[in-house]
Amino acid sequence: MEQILNKTSYGGSGCISISRVLAACYLGSFCDAAAYFPAFATSVPAIVHTFASPDLWASCPSPAFGSAASAYRQIIATETFADLAILPSEKALFARLTGTSSAATPTATSTSSPTAASPTPQPQMACLITLGGMHAQRAFSHVLLRQQYFDVVASATVDVNIRCRFRQAAVTGAGRFQTCIDDGTGFLRLADDDYLVNWWLRYGLPQPHLKGRRCADSCRQFGLGSVALAPVFTSGVHSVSCDSCDNAGWRLHQALVTECERFCCEELGGSASRSGIACHADDDGMVDTMITQPSRFCGTGGVDVTVVNTLAPSHCTTAAGADASHPLRAAEEEKLRRHSDQSSRAGHDYFTAVFTSLGGIHGSFFTDLVLPHFKEETARAKASGEDTWAIVRRKQRLLDRWSVVVARYNAVAIRAVGAGFGRTRRDTGPLKASSASTHTSPDHSSDDGDDVKENRPRNGGGGRLARSRAAAASDTL
Repeated sequence: MEQILNKTSYGGSGCISISRVLAACYLGSFCDAAAYFPAFATSVPAIVHTFASPDLWASCPSPAFGSAASAYRQIIATETFADLAILPSEKALFARLTGTSSAATPTATSTSSPTAASPTPQPQMACLITLGGMHAQRAFSHVLLRQQYFDVVASATVDVNIRCRFRQAAVTGAGRFQTCIDDGTGFLRLADDDYLVNWWLRYGLPQPHLKGRRCADSCRQFGLGSVALAPVFTSGVHSVSCDSCDNAGWRLHQALVTECERFCCEELGGSASRSGIACHADDDGMVDTMITQPSRFCGTGGVDVTVVNTLAPSHCTTAAGADASHPLRAAEEEKLRRHSDQSSRAGHDYFTAVFTSLGGIHGSFFTDLVLPHFKEETARAKASGEDTWAIVRRKQRLLDRWSVVVARYNAVAIRAVGAGFGRTRRDTGPLKASSASTHTSPDHSSDDGDDVKENRPRNGGGGRLARSRAAAASDTL
């Protein structure tokens, strides 16, 4: 429930319990009412000094002022209060509450950790009465919910698997399937059952489709001879990256390649081609697609897509519990090691698109192509006096679409086991020699096979996914 009842950007569902933000709600309303204090002071001269002296609120016999002072102390005592200074939408409020210039506030990333200890402006209770109309309730709620998030992910007493799930559920793009609305194009349409499968996966809940089941015979971890009771199986984490589950991993990879190509064609006005992707000068290695587009971001570039099952045991480490990007950086670095120098020698750029099993996005394709594109579009719209909402909406729809694509294929993989692709637990027995295959558990190694020519899936299992890699590439499709 700690995860579910929080903002989507903090790994939650967006359904927030009012009990967790009571202080923010009360203090925000109090600030909005502060504009009327002079009128009250005129009507009740005996308490005019209380209105004018916020320092007296804590000792005031009025419950209204005492509650405001208590809520104020609760909010400013959090480690995350100073983070208001780094949020674009809250900088002005922080500056007014601390009596400083917003231009002097620090900058940092918004989901890595609470602001590092450094000299920061101190809030002044007297400034509360100046916050009317500045959405103080939103800002104070953000402080409390952010603190709630870090109370979990920064606690060494919380199980590392839980901390990693919280972190990964908060990665950019992860979980957007929960709130996206079908726009009539079909790209954002998600069946009810697909939605539920991914909702259970996101919050680590047992999958009804997997109750009493085990994985396909060829799966070495939860196949023949296994009793699939481990949470990594019953939650669906294993199935979404197991190459024995109806080729879902291969199909997801190909669908995401298509999505990257669509972005390059529709947003950047370029073109994409899967011919000539064996672009290595020294061997037969290949990327997933070649893009050509006339913008300043790149001329011709290779794009390689990889999907990381960040909830798998091999990725749930202390490092990943402290930094959500840890397993994603490792996947990107492996791709860069393989493709970057070769692409440079071939005379073109190289971009990696790293997707997570929860729909998150990472990598140079996002940071060097997607984000700069929308930033430039926004700057151009502002310069011409146009409304920027349409640009924001396009970016949101792009993230929604990627999240929905991942959600669809997660559901395919999990339902494949639930529909009989995997056997029931009573169908157990010794692993037959004839059943052994080159498939390996996704907890050990599996890859999207983008560096080999034989990249066609086999019936009943991903041929492209079957090639084993070292343990460092584990749970990476």
